[in-house]
Amino acid sequence: MYGIKQLTSGDWPALWMAFRAPLVGGAVALVLALLARWRRSAWLLAAAGGAGVAVGWALTAGIPATFAPPKDMAARLPTIAAVSGLLALLTALLAPQRGRWPCLILLAAASGWWLAGAPRAMADLAPVVLLAGGLVVWHGLAARHLGRGGHGRLVLAALTFALALWVAHAPSAWLLLGLAPALASLALLLAPAAELVLLPVAIDLAAVMAATLLATGRLPRGLGAVDVAVAAPVLAVLVAPRLRLSPLLGGALAGAIAVGATWLAQIWLG
Repeated sequence: MYGIKQLTSGDWPALWMAFRAPLVGGAVALVLALLARWRRSAWLLAAAGGAGVAVGWALTAGIPATFAPPKDMAARLPTIAAVSGLLALLTALLAPQRGRWPCLILLAAASGWWLAGAPRAMADLAPVVLLAGGLVVWHGLAARHLGRGGHGRLVLAALTFALALWVAHAPSAWLLLGLAPALASLALLLAPAAELVLLPVAIDLAAVMAATLLATGRLPRGLGAVDVAVAAPVLAVLVAPRLRLSPLLGGALAGAIAVGATWLAQIWLG
């Protein structure tokens, strides 16, 4: 598995070089979150998560040289993260109370359009509608009841996705792309659980899940471990509240169940 050799050998410089992209992105989100708390800045706090993910993804996949949609699916992701952070920042400045849903709809539509290859013909918009709808449904699932555990659900989903990709032996680049939202969501634990703060990371997580499925999954040709890994965060978020345990124990057990399902899929399906 990616990173095991460096970890077991204690080669910390090599481990840093392997995972520096998401670690730097998480550090950016952490610094911005701390700065926002110190300055009591709502707009800076809203931009922290998206900025951290954008940096992590840009270091992993490279920043697109132009605004034309890159052919590489992974190279489309930094633009989504940058736009999500910028739009959350503008919403926090202009309409912090009523701008959440318009921000969500705009982000979902723009992300779906970008991931679908930025089609311009009406006949090619069906994938955009499906992707955008999926992003909205995912956000509603992950960020539901934010005052009562939505932040924890986002962290649970993001960590579960990264671990599931690792267990599924996903390509290293996609593992790093999956780690960026996970580390950014952990950094935002220092922030108030306001939905506008979590919205960029939730959308970014949904975008990288969709991109992973489109780029490395087997559907609709068959079912593979990466496909199960993409479904693992949804499983964890659905199972956690039904375990009737403390949020920490319930989340840990739900994540373990979802990652375990991915591990079994890796053994049986490859």
